Amino acid sequence: MISWLVAKPIDQLRAAADAVSQGKFDIDVPVARADEFGLLLGEFNNMIRGLKDKEKLRQTFGLHVGERAAEQILARDPGLSGVEEEITVMFVDIRSFTARAGVSRPAEWRQAETFYSRWKSSIAIWRLAVANHCESA
Repeated sequence: MISWLVAKPIDQLRAAADAVSQGKFDIDVPVARADEFGLLLGEFNNMIRGLKDKEKLRQTFGLHVGERAAEQILARDPGLSGVEEEITVMFVDIRSFTARAGVSRPAEWRQAETFYSRWKSSIAIWRLAVANHCESA
């Protein structure tokens, strides 16, 4: 009986840890104990909720700034104190995008997107070159 009281919460925790390692954050380990195992299982549930929130933030943030940039930003998580940084953001509005998309063939939009992406990349490279030149001067 005593071995069951110890083995059961460890098995629950192991199964939950295995699920989390596979990216499954929709689990909740039952906490029906008032001892140290209950505290451990409760803290594990808190950790899962935190990981779930962080993953949701990473996915949502990645839609707006790009997945690679989102991962780099979130990797430097400063905690609740936050951090103040100066950044540059470029918003681009393609005039009459919806109307044009409705009457154009997909191949035409792929060509326009390729042109836009190259143009955007060349501006980013130019800004980086100017910034490096100013820093070294």
